[in-house]
Amino acid sequence: MEPERTHAEHVSFVMRLWLERGGSAVPEWRWHILHVQSGQGRAFRSLSDVLDFVEEWAGYPPPSIPALDRGRGERRPHR
Repeated sequence: MEPERTHAEHVSFVMRLWLERGGSAVPEWRWHILHVQSGQGRAFRSLSDVLDFVEEWAGYPPPSIPALDRGRGERRPHR
């Protein structure tokens, strides 16, 4: 089902995220996002796809995230 292209005053999402250890030594982030108003959810493997999903439902671009804007090569060190 396609999202309604209205600009709702409030759009709510439930986000579940976890680290998944596949065949590689480095775990990868996984997301599941639920659009509360429609009950529709989707699983994702990249944060940029998560933000695209939110934009589809919200009708507005998501906020800028500086770490994404810099690219993966310039990530801050793990604390």
